Amino acid sequence: MRSIQRTLLWWLAAGLAVGIAVATALIYGQARQEANALFDYQMKQLAAALPSQFSAPVAPPFDSGSPTGADLLHADEDVVIHIWDGSGRSLYLSHSHPALPPQAELGFSNAQTNSGEWRIYSVQLGPAVVQIAQPMSARRTLAAHMALRTVAPLLLLLPLLGWLVWLAVGRGLRPLREIASEVSARDANTLAPLSVRNMPEEIAPLSDALNQLLGRLAHAIDTQRAFVADAAHALRTPLAALQLQAQLVERAESAEARQEAVGQLRQ
Repeated sequence: MRSIQRTLLWWLAAGLAVGIAVATALIYGQARQEANALFDYQMKQLAAALPSQFSAPVAPPFDSGSPTGADLLHADEDVVIHIWDGSGRSLYLSHSHPALPPQAELGFSNAQTNSGEWRIYSVQLGPAVVQIAQPMSARRTLAAHMALRTVAPLLLLLPLLGWLVWLAVGRGLRPLREIASEVSARDANTLAPLSVRNMPEEIAPLSDALNQLLGRLAHAIDTQRAFVADAAHALRTPLAALQLQAQLVERAESAEARQEAVGQLRQ
């Protein structure tokens, strides 16, 4: 048998799941934008912290006493730093990553490589060109972690939300159970209208239809009773006449008188 309560709960649960999925997607998109802005800013800061003059190939680390030492260049293993001079000669490469383009346009750009998509920032520092690249997967990972941290409390609240929804649906369907209980408690002779006091407007059409049905049944029963009473009254006089004729037959003293009484009875 189909259950309205289970159907409502399934639809509400599906709505909650879709809502959480949409919220997660929106939060993830916002987190990606924030992660992109954060990493772009860090790439700019890293480029600004590099030495402004490069006259010969540089072997890392730089002077450890300066803010552009090895700890800065290797702060993130995912970041690739490449420096060229004005003639295109490579002065420094933090990682061996030949899949990246050897030259890049100044500013921010994206490059698709065999290892995935990379975000590249290029800036000219004096005669040198500095290229800083980072895989987009690192940004997506950070955005996913940020979205998960935001949605996790809501996921933990799902059991509580489910329990509240269960209570709300059960309370909303209580008037139906009350109507069923009132109808089942009646006998065949109780055709009084059902009580509609404090009845929700969604259930009012059902109670009105039941009351109309009970009214039609009461009217039909009253009509039947009136017909039976009229029929009994109409049959009472002929039966009395038959009874009288039967008594005459019994009291007949001769065969001729008895036969005459039987003839009158047949008429």
